[in-house]
Amino acid sequence: MDDFGTGYASLATLKTFPLSKLKIDRGFVRDILADPHDAAIVRAVLDIGRSLDLAVVAEGIETPAQQASLVAMGCRCGQGYLYGRAVGADEIARRLTRAETRQAEPASRRPASPDGPAGPADRRAPPLPSGRPESAKPTG
Repeated sequence: MDDFGTGYASLATLKTFPLSKLKIDRGFVRDILADPHDAAIVRAVLDIGRSLDLAVVAEGIETPAQQASLVAMGCRCGQGYLYGRAVGADEIARRLTRAETRQAEPASRRPASPDGPAGPADRRAPPLPSGRPESAKPTG
């Protein structure tokens, strides 16, 4: 369920529909460090997700401090500009092809990069523990 905690995404929906994932709306993540109410809501959604055996994804992670706070709360998956901007399907296909080609080459034949062994991606924040990449499509 996208943007849980806003609009029509109510607690009754958790009981009515067969869900596998909750997404915490970016509005709660944005002020998680400054607003204790937002932090409490995020903790509550994480607890609900764990209790119902649902994956919980935090949307809108933009800073390492937000990521650290979410990890400390037990969040295992997130998405946001900290990890990269949304890209179209064509760009995703190009990146996957490039990564597959790079993995197929022996390490000794790969060109050295001033950004590190994997290129500019070395500068990006690591994914949340046990997280997996979410869709690059913006969710609203």
